[in-house]
Amino acid sequence: MIKNILDRLKHENMLEGIEIVIEDRSGGRKIIYGRDITGFDRSRVFFAGGETGYERFSVSLDSVMEIRIKGKPVFMKKRQIKRIYPKK
Repeated sequence: MIKNILDRLKHENMLEGIEIVIEDRSGGRKIIYGRDITGFDRSRVFFAGGETGYERFSVSLDSVMEIRIKGKPVFMKKRQIKRIYPKK
């Protein structure tokens, strides 16, 4: 589903204006801006970043939490809510 959304945005030349919110390993959130995206495939998003802006990184599509266009969410990942029931 995420790849289909990114394909459609690439086809319509709208990748420049998007933000991808990812969840990093520590549980925090980071934002990847559309101008930094260099490509994507069926399992990963590739982007440039770092201090120089030329370092290449990739993120799994499983870690994508939201995709926004101009601040409005287009995709939001559903989270499983852990419920704790009292034991009888």
